[in-house]
Amino acid sequence: MRAGDPLPDQPSLVPTASRQKLPPVSAAFSHPPLPFSPTRQAILTLSLSYMVGVIASTYSTSSVMIALGSTVAVCFAVILFASQTRFDFTLCYGFLLVSSIVLFMFGFFCIFFYSRIMEIVYGSLGALLFSVFLAADIQLILAKHRYSLSPEEYIFSALILYLDIINIFLYILMIVGSDR
Repeated sequence: MRAGDPLPDQPSLVPTASRQKLPPVSAAFSHPPLPFSPTRQAILTLSLSYMVGVIASTYSTSSVMIALGSTVAVCFAVILFASQTRFDFTLCYGFLLVSSIVLFMFGFFCIFFYSRIMEIVYGSLGALLFSVFLAADIQLILAKHRYSLSPEEYIFSALILYLDIINIFLYILMIVGSDR
């Protein structure tokens, strides 16, 4: 006899009709419906594409093309480096969070004390930060290091790579951009 079992001569306090096998507690905490459904991702992609198009239209065509080529080169180099190195960038997410907050505060500071040099420094720091984010996210997707994403999270994987590359492009555009 185990602890909690009713004694043989005592009736159970729970009626037999209500004794049903309940699903395990972990079933209540399983993944909810994906917030990154294809419809929502399409809406996000279209809105970000529109935003990048509007931002790029304020710069000259040559600046946008230079930023595009630079983004392709930087992303290609970072992806090759992240997939070949033994250094685990997935352990750097705490550092990346703090760096993002510092970059946000620096951007807020740049609103009040604007100069072209401050804009170039801000763009350079942002491009560097999101290049490290890209390296960490590539390693997260490749699953060769301590932290990884499961193959079922392919929509989330595509989303984080898309956002990293868009942010790198925008920061590089900020560096090389000459307004119309």
